Amino acid sequence: MRVIRVGVVIVFACAIGVACTSGGQSGNVEASSGTDRSDAGLGAPDLPAAPTSTKPATSDGRDGSPSPVAGQPSSPTGSASKPSASPGVRVDAGSDDPQPATGTEPSSVPPVTPAVPADPQCESECAVTGHCALVGGSCVAGSDAHCAASQLCGQTGLCRLQDGGCVAATDEDCAPSDVCTVLNWCRAADGMCVMSMVDCRESFQCSRNGLCSDADGQCVATRDEDCAASVLCASQGLCAAEGGACVASEDGQCRVANACSYGGRCYAGGGVCVARDAADCAKSDGCAERGDCSLVGEACLPANDEDCAGTADCAQFGRCSVLDGKCIAGSDADCLQSTTCKEYAVCRATESGACSYGTAADCRASDRCRTSGDCGRGPSDCEPESAADCEASEKCASEGRCGLGDGACVPNVEGCESAEVCDEKGYCGPAPDACHTSAESDEGCRMLPECAELGWCSVVDGVCQIVSDADCTLTTGCAEAQRCTQRGQRCVDPKVAP
Repeated sequence: MRVIRVGVVIVFACAIGVACTSGGQSGNVEASSGTDRSDAGLGAPDLPAAPTSTKPATSDGRDGSPSPVAGQPSSPTGSASKPSASPGVRVDAGSDDPQPATGTEPSSVPPVTPAVPADPQCESECAVTGHCALVGGSCVAGSDAHCAASQLCGQTGLCRLQDGGCVAATDEDCAPSDVCTVLNWCRAADGMCVMSMVDCRESFQCSRNGLCSDADGQCVATRDEDCAASVLCASQGLCAAEGGACVASEDGQCRVANACSYGGRCYAGGGVCVARDAADCAKSDGCAERGDCSLVGEACLPANDEDCAGTADCAQFGRCSVLDGKCIAGSDADCLQSTTCKEYAVCRATESGACSYGTAADCRASDRCRTSGDCGRGPSDCEPESAADCEASEKCASEGRCGLGDGACVPNVEGCESAEVCDEKGYCGPAPDACHTSAESDEGCRMLPECAELGWCSVVDGVCQIVSDADCTLTTGCAEAQRCTQRGQRCVDPKVAP
């Protein structure tokens, strides 16, 4: 797997469904020494495979395709590399950014059987690159059908045959591909899908990173106005265009950003916002939440137990002791005073610095015992010790979960008949998951609104339940949201739910 670092945006260059290539160069990492964690949720999206031609290699080992988009490495036949991250984007090295929604996820198009069968020696390459025909000992694309059925057609728009390889011949080839829907690489040029000026300005990279101008097929920052309007300006103070990227050029940009209010990084330094005043750290939200209260280098971090004590993380999760610049659960005493101990019996410190499930006494003293009957210590968690634990729980009275099952309290006949859900909704019969409606026949179940609403359309021992996909097909959820498949006592869309 090749890791490309441009700024400090890190992209794992591995094509969707295609083997990763090796080698590659790494750009210089420009990062602050601070470790602000205020920008969660603002990471760079996963990128699909770069639009690289799949023409077969010539006898001297060179790819016979046009040169790839500037700034992107070419890849060997049968694989494709992702485009490098946007040039020069600099974010704080400490931010922990999960993947944001792009509005349209990559399709990861499954291989489709080509109209012309693949040569047995080319089967694996055929599904990925469209190289299905064996010519002179090499696998090549033999028809438009081969290219159109390949994974790279759906991923990178390489859907038309040209000189034994697959290329993007028209904008229509690019339009439905992943590189268009995710990256706005929607224009065909020289056999590949590339960006244009309008693509950059309408892309996620423009709104998030301020990279709104096209430079040889890559989006870059050239105007301060674009940077100032970006998400990174508000979150990290990167509000000025410099060298194709958005950077922090003055203290004022940092002081109005989340990097200052949350992370105490209120000064511009090296193109990013850094911490230089202990007072900024002490009054930051990161101090109150997770103990980042002391100035350490150019970052706000916990320096002692006092920084951790009194924080929200200490009260809720028991992270009340400092270790290596981080608040952790350093002892059972830290965990025992936490909210998670009181509610869930997560009361004992582990070697990793987190709180975990405690003793049987911890379970019996927790809110879980009162609400769910989980009063004993099981192999890995709290669970009912006896039927008496279930019968004394709040969920016995409200939901009919009064019987002892396999590590949990489950509905039983007596519980459902006396439960609040029986009086309020008519759910008086025990099913595997909860109390359900009752009827004498399938027809009786299907006359009740729960058949159309929940799929409870077949009778089992006098209780309306879901017994097959056929029950789910009778629901409004199937007609409106493709929830037509049975999963236990639920109807789900198998493409969404496991």
